[in-house]
Amino acid sequence: FPVTILQSEAGQWVLKFRSSAASELAILSQIDNEIKRQVIDRTFVEDNVRWIIDYKTAVPDADELAAAELYRAQLESYAALFKHEGLPVKCAILFMRIGKLAELQL
Repeated sequence: FPVTILQSEAGQWVLKFRSSAASELAILSQIDNEIKRQVIDRTFVEDNVRWIIDYKTAVPDADELAAAELYRAQLESYAALFKHEGLPVKCAILFMRIGKLAELQL
């Protein structure tokens, strides 16, 4: 599946160089007096929007957007980590085996 990602328009867009980009970004946060470590697969700022991308190797049974909804809570928790930036946040799932990006409306 790496070839699919590198050949797909979505994969190329997600992985292209950006000075603000980070991959496998580990962030510690405190939630209800508990320290939690979260690892974000890919994040970057483009056109003044913070993007948070989570990679999934599963092939969705239904349409990609419906499958992405299964990960809404995870992406919402990632988005909260960047609230202090004051930028709009967009979150998406990159389905690696099929090279498609499904953006969730948060």
